[in-house]
Amino acid sequence: MASTVEKTIVIRNNTKKLAFPVKSGATIYHGCVGVVKIDGYLYNHASTIVDQNGINYIGIIADETANSNGTPAATTADGSILTSQETRSVPSGDATVRTLYLNGQFYAAMTGLTQANVGDVVYATDNFTFAVTGTIPIGTISKVLSATLAEIDLNCFMPMQNIVKSGELFSITKNITTGSATEDIYSSNAPFAFEIVDVIVQPRGASTNGTMKVTDGTSDITNAMTCAVDKTIARAGTIDDAKSTIAVSGSLRVVCAGDTIGNTIGLVTVVAIRS
Repeated sequence: MASTVEKTIVIRNNTKKLAFPVKSGATIYHGCVGVVKIDGYLYNHASTIVDQNGINYIGIIADETANSNGTPAATTADGSILTSQETRSVPSGDATVRTLYLNGQFYAAMTGLTQANVGDVVYATDNFTFAVTGTIPIGTISKVLSATLAEIDLNCFMPMQNIVKSGELFSITKNITTGSATEDIYSSNAPFAFEIVDVIVQPRGASTNGTMKVTDGTSDITNAMTCAVDKTIARAGTIDDAKSTIAVSGSLRVVCAGDTIGNTIGLVTVVAIRS
């Protein structure tokens, strides 16, 4: 749940902390998530920010409010690093320059955690809500302390956790090993919107009349690709441009058919461009 008060937070092993000017009208809370948008100004991270395209930095607010009354309030003017880095705004407003932790480890309340969540990407859905699904990545779980508490490694991502930018080409792979009728790549949890431009299947076993196709969970995106010959590459012959864009939190599914379950297996590679 978003916070409207300052939070006590301890950042360990922090080696990078930068100052940013605050956008006029923004209220910034110590210990909560702040974002620097493409305009160069610092904002409170609100649930209305649903895509990372417009964000240049994300981190944890490091300094406490500089208000004369000690209560966070909306700034009354755009901040300026050159003229205001060490000064306050008028008493009714918050400091117009604040600092942001950009790395280090901190504890965060979450839900439904198990030890298997270590290494998962963490998303900030607002300034004080963290989950393993979402659209705004903030770090990686480095320790699971309980089912409701994790240590997050701020802005640390493993190479396989590629954070794709808008307009970039990327690929998603799904190894179909059981030949189940349906195999979800995303189930109402696509991290961002993207458009599919190619689908390739590398069969990994012989199959009689086996096929695979990619759907959005409801409608077909590709044709049913024949995957009957081990090691013989199959490729989408058609991609429906009316269905090929997957929305944020959308679904992407591989549907196997044409043979006994367990025989239609292979590596599915979906090539896409981030919207």
